[in-house]
Amino acid sequence: MSTNVRESKVMWKMMTIATIVSPLLMQRAVAQAPRGVADTAMISVSDSEWNVLKYRLNAATQRTPAELFADVALYRRRVAEPLSPALPVYPFDSLRALPGPRARLWVDSVESARERIAQWLRAPISGMQLEPLAALAVVARQDSLARQQLAARLATPGLSPPERAHALFTGAEAFADRLHPERLPFAEQYIAQLHTLGAVGAPWELMQRLTLAHDVYYWLGRRDDVLKHASAIVSLLPTMEYEDRRLLFDYPGEFIVMMADLLSGTAKDRARFAALDTQLLAAVKPDDGNWRARVATGFAQAHMLGRPAPRLQANVWMNTAASTTAPMTRFDDGVVRVVSFTALDDANGLLTLQRIQDRFGQRIQMVALSRVNGYWGYRFITPAQEAQLQIQAFHALKLTFPIGFWVQDKQLQEDGGMRVPYDPTMVDYHVSESAAYGQVFVIDGRGRVRYMTDGVDRGNEEDIEKSVTTLLHEGSAHE
Repeated sequence: MSTNVRESKVMWKMMTIATIVSPLLMQRAVAQAPRGVADTAMISVSDSEWNVLKYRLNAATQRTPAELFADVALYRRRVAEPLSPALPVYPFDSLRALPGPRARLWVDSVESARERIAQWLRAPISGMQLEPLAALAVVARQDSLARQQLAARLATPGLSPPERAHALFTGAEAFADRLHPERLPFAEQYIAQLHTLGAVGAPWELMQRLTLAHDVYYWLGRRDDVLKHASAIVSLLPTMEYEDRRLLFDYPGEFIVMMADLLSGTAKDRARFAALDTQLLAAVKPDDGNWRARVATGFAQAHMLGRPAPRLQANVWMNTAASTTAPMTRFDDGVVRVVSFTALDDANGLLTLQRIQDRFGQRIQMVALSRVNGYWGYRFITPAQEAQLQIQAFHALKLTFPIGFWVQDKQLQEDGGMRVPYDPTMVDYHVSESAAYGQVFVIDGRGRVRYMTDGVDRGNEEDIEKSVTTLLHEGSAHE
């Protein structure tokens, strides 16, 4: 990472590290599947953890805006997001509809934040603390105040270009809110100012343009805005230090698939998409095989859109009446399917898939494929033994959808080690071993791949549901 970006990240982390790395709040795995509003959490929060988090969200205990903002973000991730899937609307204010103190704390913390913000405004808050104060103001729906604090930060005498870039990024990130589109013009203004900083602001600009393109405008269906930011992203790459380009090239798949979706209509669009391959590879060194392979994989998956889905070649299944050795081959039976490559340690993703299955019921079929590696904890075991242990664990999570495993004996490798052969279904779906877990493919009732995404989280859950709903309506129209 470039020196400018690294310096700004270090400054931000120095203010928030104490609250973000707390193992008490960050490390707790789920033990039960979600059922109903009262226990829909992907992440279980114990009473002791809850008491600590409740104390930290009492704004009076926070000495700096950065501390409070870090804890508000932590609450979103640990409590609000897991609780919200039962609600028809995602905005956190909808948590008012949920019973119990854990849901109510979001409303209380916002009101408390407003009080604390008022106190900080009477105190000599200055420097980089103005940035989290502005972000908090957006959370508290005090948008004008947020812009004032960012303006004060940007007007700081002697503000260095890296510091200015980070302040503008903070503003763009705070206002890039797809649930409140009225805020997006302000995000655009901060990005435009970032662009004037040239190479210093390019990494921050790239990150925020990626967020706006995929997580905001693509979700909102604003095609022209997506393409505008995508074009700017491609133009930015040659101006950036090579290491900083990893912000795109470490995980280029979602960007490429998004562009394939938007540029699949006219011949002109398809030509533009074809040119994207050359444009991206021009920003990658010829000897950088890793990034080049990731780009190639992204385009291989993009070319699957609209084409028949490959069969699922698992030879051991759970939650299916079919033979335990039979692959799943038929996808043209009118049923919308969501196929996910997953793993035992991705409990959050698995329970997200279960929630989606529960919401749509028999109108869709969720299918997961879990990789076996031939070990359990620190013990080496056979792949068949591991598959059975995974099945037991998945039953404990109360998962009801089919989960398949590719079980083959370990084979001797060139380095003398023993490992399970590569899953042929992952090959057919162009899923790399390093990025396998969480990749999702949505297949329509005629057996064609229509949508794909990397990872299963709260944001992607909405995206997956949106694509499923579209395909269900599409199927009804064809009946």
